[in-house]
Order: sequence, then C-alpha cells, then structure tokens
Amino acid sequence: MGDAMSTGCSLTVRNGGVVVLSVVEEVDMATAGAVRRALHDLLDERPDTLVLDLRRVAFFGSSGISALVGAAHRADRLGVRLVVATTRRGVLRALEITGAADLVAVVASPEQAVASSVPEPRDGARIRFTQGVG
Repeated sequence: MGDAMSTGCSLTVRNGGVVVLSVVEEVDMATAGAVRRALHDLLDERPDTLVLDLRRVAFFGSSGISALVGAAHRADRLGVRLVVATTRRGVLRALEITGAADLVAVVASPEQAVASSVPEPRDGARIRFTQGVG
C-alpha cells in the first residue's frame, strides 16, 4: 500500500466497516498500477464497503477504468460493496462510456455512500449518479 500512497492516494477508515481510498490528480498508465494494488489489498481485508473517492481526479484514463473493472469483479466475488464517489464530469463520462458505471454504484461523496442507501449496480441503469443534498 505504500506504493499507492506515493502516487496520490490516501486511506480513510470510517466507522461501520467502510474504507475510503481517495485518489488525486490523474489515474493513467503511470499511476493505475498503484491504484489497482491498493484496491486489491483493501478488498482482501473484506470491508463491508470500499469507496473509491475520485472527486479530486482530473483525468481517469483507460488504465484507471481497467483497474476499477478488475476491482469491481473482485469485490463482487468477495461480497464487498464497491462505490465510486465523484462529481467530475470527465470521470463520470469515462465510467458511462466504458460501461464501468454498470458495475459499481456512483455517488457524489464518500459521506453519501456511508449515509444513504446506494442503489446496487447492474439494475439496468447506465449510471447511478445521486446528487448530494445540501
């Protein structure tokens, strides 16, 4: 996990079995491997919910999508709820275009993932972006 920390990732553990992995700047070929390893390491701990916080990510490329898709399949096998938190249009668009939004729930913030009932993925909607209240 130390490698991921050097690429703009931080980890927050919240009450109730929720872990938040926050990523900043870019998820591209240079950084996606560290993000992938961090996601897999955290999934191995089997939290109830793992939130990938992409609110401060300016670019989420195909390598990031690949890491997310792999993590979504792994989370499904392990019974972990994987949620993406972002309001960035570019990130939302990448999730929608690639179909990654069909594999995970998408919310505006980690707090929303914790506080509210997040729709389960694979419900037929192209993207489940829930606007924050307030």
